[in-house]
Amino acid sequence: VRGRGRTNAVALTAGHHVMIADGQGLDPMFFDDAARPFGRKFLVTSQVLLAEDSTALGPQGGLWALPARPREMSAADPIDLEAVIETVPSDVAFLPPRIRAPRACGVQTAITKASVTPWQKGAGRIGVDCIGRVRARLHWDRRAPSPSGEPGLSPPIRVATPWAGHAWGTTFLPREDMELVLAFQYGDPLQPIALGAVHGFVNPAPRERPHLDVVGQENNLANAKIRDERQLHYKEEKVHRPTGEHEINMIRTQVHQAPGDRPFGYHELSFDDTPGKERVRLHSEGVLEEEAERDHRTLVGRDQMNVVHGGQTETIAANQELEVGGTRDVTVLGNENEVVKGKQTILVLGRKHTEIGGDQSRIVGGDENDTIGKDAGAGIERTLEVARDRKTEVGG
Repeated sequence: VRGRGRTNAVALTAGHHVMIADGQGLDPMFFDDAARPFGRKFLVTSQVLLAEDSTALGPQGGLWALPARPREMSAADPIDLEAVIETVPSDVAFLPPRIRAPRACGVQTAITKASVTPWQKGAGRIGVDCIGRVRARLHWDRRAPSPSGEPGLSPPIRVATPWAGHAWGTTFLPREDMELVLAFQYGDPLQPIALGAVHGFVNPAPRERPHLDVVGQENNLANAKIRDERQLHYKEEKVHRPTGEHEINMIRTQVHQAPGDRPFGYHELSFDDTPGKERVRLHSEGVLEEEAERDHRTLVGRDQMNVVHGGQTETIAANQELEVGGTRDVTVLGNENEVVKGKQTILVLGRKHTEIGGDQSRIVGGDENDTIGKDAGAGIERTLEVARDRKTEVGG
């Protein structure tokens, strides 16, 4: 029941229906007696275009086949087109041949790229959509960018994470130019999943301090000297990773736009397992917040140092107890104001020495009782004015 024919109607592509009104110019060898085409409707199942350039000579001329529909041509084009089509009757059920879908085996790497067209709104230059998917450029993809500048990118890639629940879990979204490790769900190239990211010469692993400056596609460490030694801790001997830093594991993010004139901004949580130098380091480029809905306990086995370069405010809604096992030194370079709205009790079991370099004024709104077990005296002159009662009791 299959038929075959030739036509100059190049727009008659596969999937179209055609009715043959008469058999004028019809080659009978293309149809058997059981499928006489006259007055019947046929379904075009395939099309092969033959083009002949009548002006070209030599190996560039002659017939050539086009597997797909060509561009629109005008009558002035010196190219003759002819279409060879295959058909089946429209009243016959037609099932196209089954073709095995392509499969992607194993894992591959790809470089994340941000899309130019707004396939995701608000993604910015990172290129992450509202559900955390990214797009990447596969190494073997040689497609040229579209006229709008859209590069040949992969389908949206879901990112695997250790924990993923409904609005909870861990989130580390890939950023542009990261090298992802991709697997494909059921081997389908249209369902990629990012298993993680890898470091390399283009994206070297972080060190103890962010003193690497990788420019473009080169690991140009020789030119990575940063002027601010205190902030970036750059040392020439650390161009190659020191042996001791192999004991350091960390999580570090990069701030998209470093504050001020700093060339590098980052957040970091690092773990140093070097024997004798064990350390956990938490660094915030901006604000560091802690919030405990109930209790907060801190235990320090040895010393603790707190340095605040700005102001400090502390509010305690209930009681506070402070116990110092040794000596306590407090130095106030400016003024000190202390307000106690209730009672105040000071108990000194040993000696108490108060030295005032200037004047002293004391106002007692009510009664005052002084009990001195031994002597009391004034070095030069002492003036005492009592608005109400005053009682002094001397035991000796």
